[in-house]
Amino acid sequence: MGLLHESWCLAAASLNKLCLWHNKRIREMYRTAMRQAMVHRITSESLQQRIGVFDLRHYVASRTLLWAGHAALMPKSRLPKRLMLSWVQGARLSGGRR
Repeated sequence: MGLLHESWCLAAASLNKLCLWHNKRIREMYRTAMRQAMVHRITSESLQQRIGVFDLRHYVASRTLLWAGHAALMPKSRLPKRLMLSWVQGARLSGGRR
């Protein structure tokens, strides 16, 4: 059950909120206020390079790929592997949700 968070599907809006939170924590580590960052044109990327930290999207993608690799090595009888390789027969219904 420890690997379930790698399989979560993050919407773009949720990922953006997490990235904003991540960048804010990095600015706090450097004690840089948003006003200082705007006046001195300090980007989040430059702060990340100074600390040696990657963008949050990098960490999310790497953890997702690690989980996919873990699920790919599972026996075919395991549920995560069966869900990963499942296929639905028939055409998809047109239109949105009902």
